[in-house]
Amino acid sequence: MPLPDGRVGHYAAVTSRIRVKIGAEEGAFPVWMPDGQPDDIDERISEALRVRLQEWCDQVCGIHGHMTRPPDPRLTKAGSANQTGRRLARDLQAELGRGYQVLYVDTETREMGPIDTQR
Repeated sequence: MPLPDGRVGHYAAVTSRIRVKIGAEEGAFPVWMPDGQPDDIDERISEALRVRLQEWCDQVCGIHGHMTRPPDPRLTKAGSANQTGRRLARDLQAELGRGYQVLYVDTETREMGPIDTQR
């Protein structure tokens, strides 16, 4: 079965869209694929967006590499980290296209849902 972008690969979407999750996880890249799918999603994301995503994650988690630092004060205001995260998730959705569904993990509640239904 071909992938949404037309390529034929060793895996194919079970549904019409491939799910991609975005959430701040300490010490990890904030975008990943659900279990059972190869995690090559970072290769599909532009370098500029990868940098923005990692900077957001590091700020939310209060880390940079292996050195702990205080979170960015702009992100500590109520809802600010989620606003930035959702904006990045929408940018990721736009970059990946309609063949993907971006699921955003709320930084405060840890609830997850499709970015196209979140505000």
